[in-house]
Amino acid sequence: MLDALNVSGLSPWMQLCCFLLTGGAGGFLRHLLSEGGLILPSIKKVNGKKLLRLGFLTSMLIGAGVGAAVDQNLAMAFSSGISGPYILEKLGQRALNGKKK
Repeated sequence: MLDALNVSGLSPWMQLCCFLLTGGAGGFLRHLLSEGGLILPSIKKVNGKKLLRLGFLTSMLIGAGVGAAVDQNLAMAFSSGISGPYILEKLGQRALNGKKK
């Protein structure tokens, strides 16, 4: 089973694609479990301006980026894809609220 998680025999581009897809899948699962479903992309009006909200795609994009950055194995990319969006969300909330702890 561990051999299936090893992508070292693939070309670097294929490895990157595997890490991106696996991290994105982790982000998708994180969004699905935390929100109780999928929040679809939408356009909202805020102060007279249109704002694009990406919904579950945001978690997938962040998960894919973190999964590719970790670059260890597919299991690590998947678990990082789950935790990456959560960590960035909490850091963003702290920054907006002005908390330093």
